[in-house]
Amino acid sequence: MTKTPDAFFGLARICAGKRGDKESRLLLTNVQKMFDTDSVRLRAQITEGLTYHDSGQWAKARQSADALGRMLQTAKEKPDAHLCLEMAELMFATGNKEAPVDLLQDVVKNNNENQALLADVQRVFDKGRMSEKGAELVAAWCNEAKDTMNKGVLLWKEGKLDEAADWLRNARKEWPNNTRFLMNLTHVLISCMQKTGYDPVL
Repeated sequence: MTKTPDAFFGLARICAGKRGDKESRLLLTNVQKMFDTDSVRLRAQITEGLTYHDSGQWAKARQSADALGRMLQTAKEKPDAHLCLEMAELMFATGNKEAPVDLLQDVVKNNNENQALLADVQRVFDKGRMSEKGAELVAAWCNEAKDTMNKGVLLWKEGKLDEAADWLRNARKEWPNNTRFLMNLTHVLISCMQKTGYDPVL
């Protein structure tokens, strides 16, 4: 059977619940040796914190969450959406209300049309006892993305290609991994070249 990080993390959570911390920590140490990546190190820190929380070791869970926050500050780029959800869950569970909201905002803005993922975001807010506020924030973030996108598309439809391209380029700074934004920007840049000719920069 092929060994994967997911198997180690899942087993670590189970062992923490049934056999104590020692075996769980050993699994987390081993997975980081076998899969030496930033993503795995982050997941190991998250899993450690969640296992501490699940077993009622609140101080240790908070220490793990704080260490996770420091790792995020030095990371070259933000982790993927599902890792952000797990980090937010741990941070909420240990009393941090600001950092997880920032993480969830990033997830929503870059996936504002992914209904399944938005539902996962709401569940994290629910666990963090921020159900109503979370729903308001998610709706606001989605509307912001939609309005920004519509402005760029409207400029394109009006034939203001350079303005549309500039608008969507600026939007990309805020939503760097939003597939719809990237597709629309690509479409506008192609339209620019169809109008003015090939440009290697575009």
